[in-house]
Amino acid sequence: MQKETHSNDETRYFNTLLKKIYSGDKGSLEVFYNVYGKLIYVTARTVTKSSFLADEVVDDMLVKIWQYLPKKKIKNPKGWLYILTINSAKDKIKKESQVHEIFPSVQDEFSNLFL
Repeated sequence: MQKETHSNDETRYFNTLLKKIYSGDKGSLEVFYNVYGKLIYVTARTVTKSSFLADEVVDDMLVKIWQYLPKKKIKNPKGWLYILTINSAKDKIKKESQVHEIFPSVQDEFSNLFL
């Protein structure tokens, strides 16, 4: 019963935070980052295997949350963030691989400039 109460409190806090962000409160977005940023980063880092891409995913997630907040309450905040982060990380990997397919030799030539 105690764990369920904690979970309900966390869900209520998460949804209240989203509501404040949705109303335009930039300070709440910063609070959101301070509370959930590590979860997003670690998940993104696990998927992308890159700290650089993980940082980009965190940035993308904050923009998505700021711009495209759900209008309904989230019942499982960490699960929702986890799935959203995994999808964003996969999208980031796909975009990176497309860039490398289009410009395969640019990275090699760039690297040669500094040898």
